[in-house]
Amino acid sequence: MKIDSITNMDTDIWLDLEHYYHLIFISIFLHMAISFATILEPAKQLDPKLGAGDGRTKSLIITSLLAFIFLIIISLIFSQSLDISSGNGESLMTIWLLFATISTCVGSMFLPTMGFDATPRPELWWVRLTLSLSPLFIAAFSPYVLVLLPAIWFSLAVTLVIPWLVEEDVKSLNSKQLYVSIALVIIFTLTIAPRILQQPGNQLFLIWFCMPLIPLLLSSILLRQMRKQQQLGA
Repeated sequence: MKIDSITNMDTDIWLDLEHYYHLIFISIFLHMAISFATILEPAKQLDPKLGAGDGRTKSLIITSLLAFIFLIIISLIFSQSLDISSGNGESLMTIWLLFATISTCVGSMFLPTMGFDATPRPELWWVRLTLSLSPLFIAAFSPYVLVLLPAIWFSLAVTLVIPWLVEEDVKSLNSKQLYVSIALVIIFTLTIAPRILQQPGNQLFLIWFCMPLIPLLLSSILLRQMRKQQQLGA
């Protein structure tokens, strides 16, 4: 309905982003759809298959640390491509957005101690849910929440995959396809994606077309892996 607000964008969109409210709305809407379809809904099927949880604490620590580290690295790489202020203004703005997101995620991990623990991996579930919902609230204060979206999708994919690599109950079930896909995703995100961002005007292409494929790819592989194990068990 608002395709004209996208096709008529000029090259200075990032300098005047607050006026492109249609673009921000569309991006947040797509983010919510991608997060729920490729991460939160598959997690409902995948988490119960993780077993009793041998190595569960170690998995939670590694998953959270890696998710936050990649969230910081990818967001800073993305912000450096915007060139919206002199000096390190983009990095400083991104750090404040990251601080708000990570603080909220860490706080949500204490919710299971208050009784909100109806899922097999409640702490991990709340981290995923908070990461998914955080752009919705940050958008009310800063239009530059778009900077966080590619990093959030990657970090959400990390929270889905790492438990399958760390917990002892499911290590033996992993396929070579999963390991190869993870390696390719990391290579793309840390080497190819920054090269794409060096070309002016490619930020929206990366947000809408490249990075959403990451959670879709990894969740699809895990779901297929789980279904194959169910067929073998039957």
